[in-house]
Amino acid sequence: MDNLNEQEIRDRISRGNDLSFVTDELVQEDALTVQSTTARGLLHYAQVFEIRTLDDSKMASNELISISTCKKAMETLRTAELKPHKDAQDTIRATYTNLMAPVLEAEQIMKAKQLTYLQEQARLKAKAEEVNRLALELAQEEMENTGELSQSVVEVPVTEAPKRVHGALGTTGMVDSWKYEVVDFAALPDEYKVVDSTMLNAIAKRHHDTKQVPGVKFFNQPYLASRGH
Repeated sequence: MDNLNEQEIRDRISRGNDLSFVTDELVQEDALTVQSTTARGLLHYAQVFEIRTLDDSKMASNELISISTCKKAMETLRTAELKPHKDAQDTIRATYTNLMAPVLEAEQIMKAKQLTYLQEQARLKAKAEEVNRLALELAQEEMENTGELSQSVVEVPVTEAPKRVHGALGTTGMVDSWKYEVVDFAALPDEYKVVDSTMLNAIAKRHHDTKQVPGVKFFNQPYLASRGH
């Protein structure tokens, strides 16, 4: 099998391939070069890609699935090589640490851009809803004071902010992630004076912000999750 160039690899990724061809067909060829080319391609795409529309967000969702697929393929290769070559483990780890660095950076960049887009859509939706609420409030106040409206209430269009983006390869969206922050240590009950992060994180995950612990604030910090079809 001829070595694949960067565009051919990206085409296979965009079609949803699981990159098993790297393990099955190229194991005797320059598999690391192929993976390195894939990694650099993913990183470059993440760096230049801009998310301005829902279609862009869908493409970003697809790219995050591709990045996740590439990470899994690299991990499969890394594990396969480590098992029979214990003496070379340190070298292999270093190789794959360097190899996966651009993939992890690409994921970080693309997630940040996707988060920025989704958060901005939510902000615009909330802003439009607030404008409409204030306009209705003023109209109601005018009706109460004068018995009539000087002008009709025209609502600002509210665009629904997507909570999840469904692309051809999978879905990305915000996932709740409840955590805690000690805001007043002196107010903590004695059993919490030595902060038990495991216990407080468990409370955050199970009860969210419904169970009150004096001196602790439970808050939601969603993270972006990707899941292929």
